[in-house]
Amino acid sequence: MILFLSIVFSFLLAITSFILSYIINKNILISLIIGIFAFLLVIALFCGAIILILIFKGKQFAKTYDPRDKKRWRLMNDVSSFIIFWLGIKIHVKGMDKLPKKQPLVFYSNHQGFLDMFVYDLVLKSYPRGSMYKIEHTKNPIISGMVKALGGVPVDRSDDRSAVKSVLTIINEVKNGVNFMIYPEGTRSRGITLNDYHAGSFKIAQKSGAPLVVLAIDGAYKKSCAIPFFRTNIYVEIVDVYENEKICSMPTVELSKLVFEQTKKALEIARNNKKKED
Repeated sequence: MILFLSIVFSFLLAITSFILSYIINKNILISLIIGIFAFLLVIALFCGAIILILIFKGKQFAKTYDPRDKKRWRLMNDVSSFIIFWLGIKIHVKGMDKLPKKQPLVFYSNHQGFLDMFVYDLVLKSYPRGSMYKIEHTKNPIISGMVKALGGVPVDRSDDRSAVKSVLTIINEVKNGVNFMIYPEGTRSRGITLNDYHAGSFKIAQKSGAPLVVLAIDGAYKKSCAIPFFRTNIYVEIVDVYENEKICSMPTVELSKLVFEQTKKALEIARNNKKKED
């Protein structure tokens, strides 16, 4: 709905401003500039409105813990659709048929940038999920309320005892039927580099009793240095799904290396295919 309204109002105001300006001054160039300005103004106003919605609705939703609440995810899907569309992002998805249904899942993905969460909101919209996030995000007034409202659990990596407590919380949530997203690199790579995966994060999948889903995302880092509205391709692949029985028999170090290598290979294949297409 947010995306639809932004498209309608932006083009409507732009066209109206262009026509009225041309009627008044008979100058096509000036009228065109005014029309473009009106278009950008509407988009900017919608961006400001979304920030306010995330702040205030996030705080409201965060008062009650219900990560499977459809209203919360409908809002985030609307926000994500708006962001992805106006940034000019085209999402290419591979392997959705591999995902099990009607059971909680633990997703493990590489982490290239802030756009990852919005991309996954759309790709995995049928799989509402909480996420493990850095405790520093709790100080961000824009997203702190919403990530908590969506079932997010903060992790303080500087405090081992606190980190263990957060991991146990996530394990219990997954056992209670909540899907969870884990970024085992621990931070954004902001480029093509794939950082080492933290073995400890794989305890969550092992102890929760849920299948482990290996995800790979590529191209999200490019948008940080690209112009909005111009197309940027982002590739997402569901690489593999491991039943819990299989991963429980593996040491976490070995499991993390396996998932790391699978993700690395998937990224390499995606990049090679992109070069061939170009």
